[in-house]
Amino acid sequence: MKNKKFLFINNKKLQGFTLIEMILVVTIIAILATSILAGLGGARTSARNARRVADLRNLQNGLELYYNKNGYYCPGSGYSTLTTCLQGLMRLPQDPLSSSGWRYYYQSTGSTNQGYILGARLEGVTLSDSIMQDSLSGVSVEGNQCKTCSSDYCIYCVGS
Repeated sequence: MKNKKFLFINNKKLQGFTLIEMILVVTIIAILATSILAGLGGARTSARNARRVADLRNLQNGLELYYNKNGYYCPGSGYSTLTTCLQGLMRLPQDPLSSSGWRYYYQSTGSTNQGYILGARLEGVTLSDSIMQDSLSGVSVEGNQCKTCSSDYCIYCVGS
């Protein structure tokens, strides 16, 4: 009879989960969450690259507005050069990984600033990826050869 007191309280069975069952459920949820997050890594990389390309297109529009007003593109080299030229026209975008040292590149071309090159690092791509097909090649921007790749990224360039 003493054992029955531990199994029954007021003639009702004890209900609830054991510690082992709770640990098992939490472990399964953690494994599922990890696999889902790992699968989303490629999607986040693609989204950052799409934003970089869109940012360069927006900068091109700003530079064209500057050219229409002044008859030449923003003179100089370095992305910070655009701060002065495009002030009032647009807010300069920052690379999605700017906190990790990633940035955009700019330099004017020609002795009278009649052209320019904009560049960005695209992560996790190769030269055969479709996104790289639109990149300028055979030129460099701020010392980075356009349409070339390292093990971690490729340099994507647009220009006039």
